[in-house]
Amino acid sequence: MTKIKSCGIKGVIAGLALIISQAFPALISVSPERQNVAIGSMFDVNIMISGLVENEDLSTFDVNLSYDNSLLEFYSYKLTDQLGNLVSGDAVDVSDNALPGIVNIANLSLIDDLSFQSDAFNLATVTFKGIAEGISEIALKDGLFGDINGGFIDFTTKNGTANVPEASMVMLLSSGLLALSVVSFRKKTLHKKVF
Repeated sequence: MTKIKSCGIKGVIAGLALIISQAFPALISVSPERQNVAIGSMFDVNIMISGLVENEDLSTFDVNLSYDNSLLEFYSYKLTDQLGNLVSGDAVDVSDNALPGIVNIANLSLIDDLSFQSDAFNLATVTFKGIAEGISEIALKDGLFGDINGGFIDFTTKNGTANVPEASMVMLLSSGLLALSVVSFRKKTLHKKVF
């Protein structure tokens, strides 16, 4: 009787674990979430996925990353090998970047077994350049994520921002720090001469 109760409890716990794991969708996020960028400088953001459950291998995705093209300029993107190596033909890059203010990143795996994937990994790295002062949201829009069995993967998103400060403010702060270091150096030198 004790053995039957033990098996029944284990079955209930396993069933609850399965229901709970399916209740939480995967998270697609922009990393880092916030960053400061000088005008004229390049910076990277990663499109990350996390929270994949066991046997939920990502085999395809198509996501739009929106940004303010009056503040940022899209420079390039690079897909990772998590869906297969593009050079060896294990995956196909089907991205389309024809619209200003939108970066489309899409990848299709041609591999039958993606069990090597962890539950969290980087999908792609996108490079931008700061071109004007302001704050731009870098937002994930209109995504589609599919598993190896042809099913859809439910997901939520977490967006990021890029702050491009005013160039004169950066210069003002830099010159203030330089002035403080000169004053500090002179005080130390003067202090040594007196004693």
